[in-house]
Amino acid sequence: TQAITAQGQRFSTAFKQTLWTAPQYDFSLKRPTAPEAVMAKNQFDHLDQEKTLNAISDEKGLIFFFRSDCPYCHKFSPVLKRFSDEYGFTVIPVSLDGPGLPEFPYPKKNVGLGHKLNVTSVPAVFMVNPDENELAPVGYGYRDWGALTQQIIFADQKMKGKVALGGTP
Repeated sequence: TQAITAQGQRFSTAFKQTLWTAPQYDFSLKRPTAPEAVMAKNQFDHLDQEKTLNAISDEKGLIFFFRSDCPYCHKFSPVLKRFSDEYGFTVIPVSLDGPGLPEFPYPKKNVGLGHKLNVTSVPAVFMVNPDENELAPVGYGYRDWGALTQQIIFADQKMKGKVALGGTP
């Protein structure tokens, strides 16, 4: 068994040394595993997402459907408000029951639009492109900052025809 262990060790060492000079065999270069490399990739991805979101907010806005008695709407509202402030999104708040929320105290009252868009669950967010008169659902229910980011980028890609419904970018 010592001979097998020694042979395994020689193979392992040779393989590591090969990876140092043959990047095509090192899959950690495509998806880093070292903590510092993961942090660098995350920072790069974050900056890329920020640029994308700022560009989207220049062309599109968000419609936020809620009910004043919905606990999930109350929890999600500060997330959406902070998100819109961070990236410059215009948010059109639409109350399905009349009153507003602390972050959106003066909503539009448009139950008809909610019915037309088949809004049966709240909170609900739609992306709107006023220049093209287009709407795309972003998502329903509470979502955190990360999920909201992904859903907005995905909705934008759907609007641009870059992904099929149910597909991936």
